[in-house]
Amino acid sequence: MNKTLQTVEIIEEKGRAFLILLFPVLFLTAQLFHPDIFHAGHIRNAEDWITHFRGQRLLHAAHLLELICAPLLIVLALHFKKLLREKSPVMSFIGVVMAFIGALMLAVNKGVLCLTIAGFDRALSDAELAAMIPGLNVLLRKGGILGILWLLPLLPLGFAVISISAIRTKQLPRSQAVPMLIGSLLLANPEIEFINFFASLFLAAGLIPYGISLFMKGRGEGFIKRSTLALFPLLILVSCSSSSGETEEGETIASVVDRVTAGAEGDVQKMERIYYFVRDEIEFGWIYPQDIPAEEILRQRRGVCIQKSNLLVAMAREAGLEARFQFMYVHKTALEDFLPDYAYKKWPDPFVHTVPEVLLEGQWVSMEATFDKDLHEIALSRNLNFARYPDRRNVDIEFNPDGVTGHQQLSVVEGMESFYGDDLGDLVEYLHSDIPWWKRMMQPKIFRDAQKIQNEYRSVSAGQLY
Repeated sequence: MNKTLQTVEIIEEKGRAFLILLFPVLFLTAQLFHPDIFHAGHIRNAEDWITHFRGQRLLHAAHLLELICAPLLIVLALHFKKLLREKSPVMSFIGVVMAFIGALMLAVNKGVLCLTIAGFDRALSDAELAAMIPGLNVLLRKGGILGILWLLPLLPLGFAVISISAIRTKQLPRSQAVPMLIGSLLLANPEIEFINFFASLFLAAGLIPYGISLFMKGRGEGFIKRSTLALFPLLILVSCSSSSGETEEGETIASVVDRVTAGAEGDVQKMERIYYFVRDEIEFGWIYPQDIPAEEILRQRRGVCIQKSNLLVAMAREAGLEARFQFMYVHKTALEDFLPDYAYKKWPDPFVHTVPEVLLEGQWVSMEATFDKDLHEIALSRNLNFARYPDRRNVDIEFNPDGVTGHQQLSVVEGMESFYGDDLGDLVEYLHSDIPWWKRMMQPKIFRDAQKIQNEYRSVSAGQLY
């Protein structure tokens, strides 16, 4: 009987050590999944919120990991309560109660807000999300009974109290307790991502050695290393969980093409239906990175020229048509009014613009569908972009078997020859190699701010004020 109890105690002890190790690893991984991790701002309104989470599958995975961290934090708090109860009973009790309540609030925050938003992201279009702006603002401002979420800061403050107690009683080495204290205090911020990232580093620096030290009791170093390495397959599974070839509601490019072209007679009619689908069902909008798969564009229902071209070419080929990419040089006026001022001033002039071409009736023709019909009308009504120039206002974006010249082609640079490709390889190499690294680091912020501009244009046009 004693041997059985001893075995149970060993399992309990090693299991607790594993969970203590698991928390900082999962929490650090979650922070690394956040896009634009070194962005210093925080979300102020529903518009910022939508732009932040829209299409960010890794971000949704990060929130799921943070939800899993909530019960691990409760285990961690109860462990320290047991560790500190003799030498610091009052202070440790206060810290544990604060941490326990805060961990429950973390679970509510990630479950009610973040995972709900992840569901909205997959199920709702941009227009449907825009219609929910008032409700999203209520969630963001923690209206009604959601006011209990204002108790969330008790979580880092509770662990800060626990850390101070551990330092005073010398129950933890300073090399472990001090990083834990710093990480806890850093987490008491208004959801600024880069601060959370550094907080996760400090927590990992304190808790991982502590968790390993718990494993070392009664076991050799080799066992400790094997146990620590056992975490990596879990991290790989988490990283891969965000990749999927299917779009919302199980749609694929093949199923969409079948639906859109059903009953079409001949290649011209097939192309006409595909063109209008990509033009109007896939809004012009900013998604980072630019070189994402066509299936992802279909799922997110928006994209810029390279992305919408990629989808149109993929759909045309699925329908049995020959298609390719044309890369032409255009002036940056092609993006006038659609970029934040700081980005427009530094934007390369000229830059490479992507146009899909399809072989129809024996000739290659442009099928540019970059700007959707709604954006076209918004630009005309507000004298934006192409509509600033009288000679461009009559651009025809209706389908024509002889080709469609898109808005951005009106800014083509005379004398610079286009180049062509069956895939996006050459352009992707340019995006990743020829653009300086410091400019590439700015792109997530530029795309996010540019999407805010799009959201504002569309919401004002629809009579909805943010």
